[in-house]
Amino acid sequence: MVEDKTKTIEEKNIHLWFEDSPLVLCSMKLVLYVDEGSLFAFAKFLNVQPNSINMLTVDVICYNSVRQQIDIIENFVYGGLDIQRNRDFGFNRRIPIKNPETRNIEIVIKSIRNSDGSIWTNENGSRFDKSLEQTSIYSVQGDLNKQFTELCARNGINSTALVFQPVFESGHWMCACGCFNLKSELDCFECGTNRNWLRQCTDSKYLLKQKEILNSLKPNLEKYDKQHEEEERRKQRSEFEKRSREFVEEQNRQKNSQKKKRIIIAVVVAVIAVALIFGIILFGVPYFRYASAKSAMSDGEYDVAITEFTRLEGFLDSNDQRLRAIYGKAENVYRLGDKSQAAELYGSIEGYSDSKEKYNQTQYEIAIMYIEDKEYINAAKILEELGNYKDTDNMLKQCFENIYKQSADHLKKGNISSAYEGFKYLGDYKDSTDYLNECRYRKAGIMYAKQQYADALKLYEVIRGYKDVDKILKKLDALSLVISIADSDSPAIWSSDGMLCFLCNDTDSATYSLAFGADGKYIFKILCSNHKSPVRTIEGRYKIENNIIYTEKHTNGISEWEKLLEIKAIKELEKDVEGKNTMMIVTNPFQREKDITLYGNIVSDDSIDFD
Repeated sequence: MVEDKTKTIEEKNIHLWFEDSPLVLCSMKLVLYVDEGSLFAFAKFLNVQPNSINMLTVDVICYNSVRQQIDIIENFVYGGLDIQRNRDFGFNRRIPIKNPETRNIEIVIKSIRNSDGSIWTNENGSRFDKSLEQTSIYSVQGDLNKQFTELCARNGINSTALVFQPVFESGHWMCACGCFNLKSELDCFECGTNRNWLRQCTDSKYLLKQKEILNSLKPNLEKYDKQHEEEERRKQRSEFEKRSREFVEEQNRQKNSQKKKRIIIAVVVAVIAVALIFGIILFGVPYFRYASAKSAMSDGEYDVAITEFTRLEGFLDSNDQRLRAIYGKAENVYRLGDKSQAAELYGSIEGYSDSKEKYNQTQYEIAIMYIEDKEYINAAKILEELGNYKDTDNMLKQCFENIYKQSADHLKKGNISSAYEGFKYLGDYKDSTDYLNECRYRKAGIMYAKQQYADALKLYEVIRGYKDVDKILKKLDALSLVISIADSDSPAIWSSDGMLCFLCNDTDSATYSLAFGADGKYIFKILCSNHKSPVRTIEGRYKIENNIIYTEKHTNGISEWEKLLEIKAIKELEKDVEGKNTMMIVTNPFQREKDITLYGNIVSDDSIDFD
């Protein structure tokens, strides 16, 4: 088969993103198939969110040669996907372009369906407008690249994978390995490098300072090592001689006669000989471990030293030396820029030396870093813990005000989840409670639209009386009953035995089962004991409003709701039927003229937790 001749009209190979987008647009191309005379668009995307993607819907905006919009391809669907994080997709999928005058295209995300059933929608119609291109780390660091490589080696990081200059923005950060990370992630998803460490250790001023420090210490290292080694040998000899001397003196005090002296001397000689043998075993091994641990600590191998001093279980001053090793490790990781780990280590030995002050100071600096990154909630949590340390009161007030403004801005832009977290943290600060209810109201609406019914109902219950929530809950009354015992793993099942099988016309051989998941999925089955496979099966996504159960239909990439059946009645039973406490009468989706009576369970309002 001869391949079609093609001509590329437009091609862009640049990584683009917009705030809070689950995808990065990696490239797009507009291609003319000469033999067909047809235009097709191609786009490649990268999944940068934690969830896997099952379906993507986009709009393709078409422009002519003078950048005037001349057409739009709406709701183009990439279906049948299973795209995990950090995996690209889509470039082999052709998007037909109807208008032959098209010379430029723009891709706009409409919605994304994830593998867990959740749906992300581009509510504001945001466009890909932020470039994620990175420069080479070698071109930025120049002759300091060797210093960066040494810092990586000390911290157990593979520097060969870190080839790009990292980028830190308010909504995301790009690791030196090239991986896109969310602002909430402290460690790189791909290579595990700590964000704060990377920020500090790729700073040219910090690298230059570290180089100067190491150069100034180098002449003294060899002299210090020799002195330390000799001191350890002297301590070991002194301790062993002291123990031997004490033993001999104790034996000499028991001499009562010359004869006994000779016997005792012989015994002492024998004992000393045995002691020399067993001393090596009983004391030599702990001394060896002790000396090795001290040497490891001097060499900066703090993890080894901590492990050995712990194993010595109080031998000599090993407990104190263990604290000293932890302190030394904290000092070292602090110098390397990992302030989070340093704070954790200082906090674990609060009573040792000035660890408490070092912990407070490090936490204070971490809070400042969070403030610089505009992560005010994380900063505020640390400042609240620090209490009256330095100027934390004023800093905390500023954080609260910034969280308030930031959350209000998130709410204005439609970023409900971020706004919700901010106002929830603020509590009764200013009118945050009112804003929080508005966030709950909008968030519940979004959850309902995503078919996260159980969560939506819980949020609506929290804000009863707010705006039109009471009317919404009345509209969803049947929904709340039908799914009242459903969770993400176990659907609410309504069923009835002894029903008619309309294939074999057996009047009591069929079982009708209608299962509703809290995540918006349903399955309706008719099983018959006279047949191996189900007689009928309907499944998909549903919603229930005003006693009507709808099923989601897809036509040419467009989703719409179609009536499945009507709930005629829901009635609690005085007596359970096969362990079910409620009866539901619905229309029959297979035989419209007949109703079906199904039995299920509902939970009383008193047992529902709305926290």
